[in-house]
Amino acid sequence: MPLGEVLNTGRFDFDEAAGAPGWLSSLNGENEHGHDHAHHHGEADEFGIGNFIYRARRPFHPERLWALLHQEWKGVLRSKGFFWLATRNDIAGSLSQAGGACRHGPAGMWWAAQDRSEWPDGDDELAAEIAAD
Repeated sequence: MPLGEVLNTGRFDFDEAAGAPGWLSSLNGENEHGHDHAHHHGEADEFGIGNFIYRARRPFHPERLWALLHQEWKGVLRSKGFFWLATRNDIAGSLSQAGGACRHGPAGMWWAAQDRSEWPDGDDELAAEIAAD
């Protein structure tokens, strides 16, 4: 893409971008359940950039995930999140990929692997969210 198309265009509106992050709507399932999409329209839609959320309640096979992480991901601009390996039930993995750079490693223990006495104290809403997950 010519640099003039993306640099100093004056088209970025911080308040609009911060007020309606499409990734957060996707994460909350709003796009999947037929909610109004009009307020999510932006430059990403104009240029044919899409997104999706992958969720699963089963772990990744370590060798298959390793192989996937070492392949070229054509058309994938950015990915990030947490993952579960079948060989590491207590530890959450972290993934962050942008273009050709990909980082992965341990992110800490899953809440389910920790004794409830170690869960955050004094925030009933957070405790309910953790228990529901």
